[in-house]
Amino acid sequence: MRGQPETVDDLVRVLLNAGFVRCDSAVCGCGSWHHRYGYPERMREIKEMLEGAGHPLTNANGNLLRNALAELIAERERLRKRGDMVPMLVIVQGAVIVNCAAVARGYGDCLLLHVDLLSKYAAVDYVGSDSDGVPIVYLTTTERTFNVDETKPMDMQTVIAFPEQKGWRIFAATVERYTLALVLLAPGGKTVA
Repeated sequence: MRGQPETVDDLVRVLLNAGFVRCDSAVCGCGSWHHRYGYPERMREIKEMLEGAGHPLTNANGNLLRNALAELIAERERLRKRGDMVPMLVIVQGAVIVNCAAVARGYGDCLLLHVDLLSKYAAVDYVGSDSDGVPIVYLTTTERTFNVDETKPMDMQTVIAFPEQKGWRIFAATVERYTLALVLLAPGGKTVA
């Protein structure tokens, strides 16, 4: 550095100036050094997920994560108490992990279901019905998918079914981050052209 043997303080300054911080995480507990610039990316991702779930950080919740998360959890509990949860059957547990399904909206012959995924950035591979007319969805991973069941091969599809919607057909399906959105049409339901 200056032609002299470096001291511990000199090396610590080098690490601090390069954007490192000493690990003080109880989870990690390594006591070493971590680059601190991963934190803003994680925070941005959390903010995007909250916004996607309808609970952005705003002045109304004080721009605090804990308040936005509390609102999201309260919304989930309200849905559960209202009985809007939809029975969902996991026929095959592949790499994509699913949590629960709820009615997001209902419009006469049309039903919008939201399926909460624990895996992020999954994809719909196939939608249809089984031999009894029960709507089924095949979910698969992409190169961006994470939070998967690591005991399963990444290319193993997860297959879910909705037995209480027997006779309904899936009109549209898409995945956005942690949510699978499904539009189902009732038996005899018509689409608007």
